[in-house]
Amino acid sequence: MEMPSPSLDLTSPPAQVPPPVMLPEPRRASSNVLLIVALAVLVLAAAVYVGMWLRSDVPVETETPTPTPVVSASQIIPSGWTRFNSRYFSLSFDVPPGYEVYDSQNVIAVSKGPYEIPDIGGTNAFFQIDRFTATYSKERAIANWNLDPVKNASVTKGSIVVDGSTFTVFEGAPSPTAYTYDAGREFFVVFDASLLRIVEHPQWGAKDYDGYTIGKQILTTLRFSSSAGWETYTNTTGLFSVKVPAGFRSDERYAPNLFLTQVNTTGTTMANVWDIEIGSPEPAPACATDAACFQILNASFQGSKEAGSPGEFREVTTLIDGRAVKGFEAWGSGSVRYVFPLSVSGKYFTLMFQIGNTGDTTAPTRLLFFSSAQEIAATFTVLK
Repeated sequence: MEMPSPSLDLTSPPAQVPPPVMLPEPRRASSNVLLIVALAVLVLAAAVYVGMWLRSDVPVETETPTPTPVVSASQIIPSGWTRFNSRYFSLSFDVPPGYEVYDSQNVIAVSKGPYEIPDIGGTNAFFQIDRFTATYSKERAIANWNLDPVKNASVTKGSIVVDGSTFTVFEGAPSPTAYTYDAGREFFVVFDASLLRIVEHPQWGAKDYDGYTIGKQILTTLRFSSSAGWETYTNTTGLFSVKVPAGFRSDERYAPNLFLTQVNTTGTTMANVWDIEIGSPEPAPACATDAACFQILNASFQGSKEAGSPGEFREVTTLIDGRAVKGFEAWGSGSVRYVFPLSVSGKYFTLMFQIGNTGDTTAPTRLLFFSSAQEIAATFTVLK
């Protein structure tokens, strides 16, 4: 699919005003019917003339036009695709049958069949999102792939709209000085916190499919976590704020820095009974960093396990206050719980999501709960 020109101009010149429609003079012998028809045509022509004149009077949009998405809106995602919700990134997308998604703290990769890394530097993924980090910044990523059109004439720079937001895109084959593990067309999207790369044929993958086309189809389904219509809650001391879906009931009677909220949303993705607790307990645990706070929480979970607790748990990561925070997902006896500790400016916080009456606690069920918990956690902000 062709990339739109970076200098695409979506404005259009004013419509030309047509000359007045001149009707032939009716014959004297014409009937009243012909006269009525002639008058109707005259009225219609006048309406067209006025309409076109009004249209030409509309001022031309002078702001920067909205870029056209690279993938045509006429493309329809085939039925049978399944929704993937990342445990580590605040996003989701659809994938076709037979394709698998590798999800980790800093990398999401889509491959045909199981994800593989058969050799250093190469994989069988044709759709990959890499998170920007201290060692892999946005500038370094662009330099690594030689995406500067000034230095690499084979690269075209443009823009694309993904889930309502505009991002920079680069299209074309990187120069030989960049990584050369793959072949064919390549497409890069520079998100705020990560870089997406779509490649036509990964070197280590099967060659019986067009990853470039399928990757762009997947891109049309990508959605970032949305809190549209949610209510913003700020605790009474102004210490923090968080957004929750409409209908949650908040209660701050127990402590000024402890926020409790609950809702019963049976029948929705966020099912059953949810309890959310956000607190800055006093005195705070002796942890000055997120990592130190996590170690305290880890010792607590491991101690419960050694004491014979029947519940199961695993480590998870989510974005809170703009950074990745490690915590635990625990389940058993028809409930699921997520706990995340973090330290900000000398203040200790815990975010806990308790979901009761869940029935089964299988991995697919927990995935839906975790996706909803991630969306709420991502809105948490320390104010002072």
